[in-house]
Amino acid sequence: MKILLATSAIIPAGGGIASYNQELINAIKLNNVIDVITEENITNAQYISRVISICDKNIYSYGFCKTMIDEINNAGYDVIINSNSRLVSLISPYISSPIVSVSHFVNGKLALVAGYNARYVQKIIALSHYGKKFIEDKYQIKDKGKVSVLYNFIHSKNFQFDEGKLNPQTLNIVYPGGTSIQKSFDIVMSSLRLLIRHKDLKFNFFWLGGKKLPAAKLCIPKDVSFLIRSDTRVHFIGRIKRDEAIRIMGSANVFLLPSRGEGCPMTLLEAMQYGCIPIVSDAHHGSREILEDGQFGIVVRNDNAKDLYNQLFQVINNHQDYVYNYKQTYSYSKTKLSKELWTEQMMNYIVEIMNERENMIVCDRNHFQQNVLKMKCLIFEERIKEILRSLRSSIICNWFYLTK
Repeated sequence: MKILLATSAIIPAGGGIASYNQELINAIKLNNVIDVITEENITNAQYISRVISICDKNIYSYGFCKTMIDEINNAGYDVIINSNSRLVSLISPYISSPIVSVSHFVNGKLALVAGYNARYVQKIIALSHYGKKFIEDKYQIKDKGKVSVLYNFIHSKNFQFDEGKLNPQTLNIVYPGGTSIQKSFDIVMSSLRLLIRHKDLKFNFFWLGGKKLPAAKLCIPKDVSFLIRSDTRVHFIGRIKRDEAIRIMGSANVFLLPSRGEGCPMTLLEAMQYGCIPIVSDAHHGSREILEDGQFGIVVRNDNAKDLYNQLFQVINNHQDYVYNYKQTYSYSKTKLSKELWTEQMMNYIVEIMNERENMIVCDRNHFQQNVLKMKCLIFEERIKEILRSLRSSIICNWFYLTK
């Protein structure tokens, strides 16, 4: 097959959409020709036949979009996979190839982009049932078969479970969310500040991901490490190569991701494949669904630092009460989240829609401009929400800094 992958990023830089795309490419590269449209400034990528960079293009320009529409239609792709491409979401009514759109988040901008122009998209993949409901409700999708749930996957590993994790001298706690507001970095920081008051607690805390604070211009400190007293048990690692991040996550006894919102985070799956005690929030996202389905892990109240602190304290002090989680998460990742199962389902979706494209329309300027205005309004609304969340975060960060 000839496949076009349209996305915002394919070069991994700490997880997220680019990591998903790398796994996607590895899963479908055999016997397929893959082209990529990306918002990155790159000219080539491994396993990719052709890279089209639109990093310096105005995707709201009628002239540019008309050129891209003609180029895509003339290429004759068997299927287009939209993995967070605003361009393809915008021009999907005018495209002749069938489209699969992936929603990388339960709600917000990523979900809005994935579901945009849903009438002209043959299949939308949500990463959780919560995400499926959001898109169906937001875009009033009546066809319940259009949006399907497909959790992310991890590669099969041929290693044995590390029995040493069951009786560690010191627990490793790993949080991979950096300073993401959606990953609840402020809640994690608040609970960590409570934990370090106990000088006798044996743990190592690894903080992975970006260290620059949101709305840093409004914060007295600029780096998350300044929000807490220095403690030898706490390690701010920052952004590192993916292989090294996976190694650290693989060492986790406790994997911490109490997000306010998620899709189906690769970091959780990568930690589970080594066996861990996962802690997530009860917000609506794929992490919670996986824990509830597998009947393992700990679900804490969303936006509640005291509850998170109490659960961490209990696990550290009563580790043996939680050791059952290691083998359950390890087993679940092998049986329910395998590459083989994911690839089979994804290819089934692609084959299913290959001959369904019938509702393409001609791209006239008036329709296009109305289309652009609608997308801009949706994204603007989400941007305002992001700004407000950042402002709130800056107040909290300054309070942390002044009271550490």
